[in-house]
Amino acid sequence: MKEKLAPYIPEHALDNIFELIKANRVHLKIVNERVTRHGDYRKHPDGFHQITVNPRLNTYSFLITLNHEIAH
Repeated sequence: MKEKLAPYIPEHALDNIFELIKANRVHLKIVNERVTRHGDYRKHPDGFHQITVNPRLNTYSFLITLNHEIAH
């Protein structure tokens, strides 16, 4: 998973963000670009957390969006 995430996040932040994803048991989806939002958070009835993020954001925008969604 970390290798798939690497192209989207600044290298120095990869380990920390990956630990956040594991610690919060987040299912991360990198989805086709949407015009209306950069990312989205959903909590499913069975309790699992799903975050979607647009792949076309620059690495810092992707990182900020992902951090924002994890904070939900």
